[in-house]
Amino acid sequence: LGRDFMTMVSVGVMQELTRESKLLARSARFERESESAHAARDITLAALRRETATAWLELHFRLRMRALLLALRGETALQVEAADGAYRGGRGAQADLFAARSAVAQIDDRIRLVDSEVTTARTQLTRWLGESGGRLLGAAPDLTRLLWTAGELESALERHPQIAWLVRQEAVADAEAEVARRDQRPDWSVELMFSQRGPSTSNMVSLNLSIPWHRDPRQRQDRELSARLSVVEQLRAQREETRREIVAQSRGWLQAWQAGHDRLAHHDKTLIPLAGERGQAALAAYRGGAGPLAAVLDARRAEIDARIERLRIEMDTAGLWARLSHLLPPDAVAPAARENRP
Repeated sequence: LGRDFMTMVSVGVMQELTRESKLLARSARFERESESAHAARDITLAALRRETATAWLELHFRLRMRALLLALRGETALQVEAADGAYRGGRGAQADLFAARSAVAQIDDRIRLVDSEVTTARTQLTRWLGESGGRLLGAAPDLTRLLWTAGELESALERHPQIAWLVRQEAVADAEAEVARRDQRPDWSVELMFSQRGPSTSNMVSLNLSIPWHRDPRQRQDRELSARLSVVEQLRAQREETRREIVAQSRGWLQAWQAGHDRLAHHDKTLIPLAGERGQAALAAYRGGAGPLAAVLDARRAEIDARIERLRIEMDTAGLWARLSHLLPPDAVAPAARENRP
């Protein structure tokens, strides 16, 4: 290494002179990426709130179903006692007694099924709230009221977490396109170097200024910028498509929720009262000796089915309420409406 007179040991420092506009563009890109990460977190939190509310309502209605069946079982058991008394007194047939016992057994089977569903629903709620989450449930929220009206729905969905995340993604792509645009102009660099040479030659200090030259920029920088701009257009189209999909889906949920309340009102005003009146008429005829016990049991079974169907409709409607009520993050909801969340 020392035989040639130009042999030397050099040490130096080099600084790239980046323009302020390029630094600002890079800083903006990092800020947009941070906002996109926060928006992605909001998607996860929205799903967590929605699934927790759905699991809570599932357990709530399964417990109500169980309580309803237990009450109906007690009423049906009284018919078994009546049929047994009539049979022992010679006023009824043994077939009526067996039919009444069969009706109680069918309710017992339904109770066993609901017990299994309650256990499953409690386990699912525990998955979201921990071991103590599914033990005690408070009062249910008002399931007849939403946090916004149908007219406000489309404008409110602009804050939907999925749409907000796509907006942030589009902003990131815009920032990256701006960085690519600024990179079309290369940065200069300056270098200061000290070189220690052989004994026959003096040491040397050099100052170097570097100005990069981009060869064929259309094939490199312009293509990169075009690719970034294409990503922006793609994300913009994706955001618009997602917004339309979410608006259509939310409108469908809202219409189904309203239809569910209409069906509940029909059950309360017409179907359940008619089923109860039919049962009372069949029971009065049986007590007066003008009708069979089978008619009483059939009427009772129809009333049970009507009440259970009414509770199932209410449970499905509550599930739609949970989806509609958790479309937006809590900070987008007015404080008074926020209190109605489960």
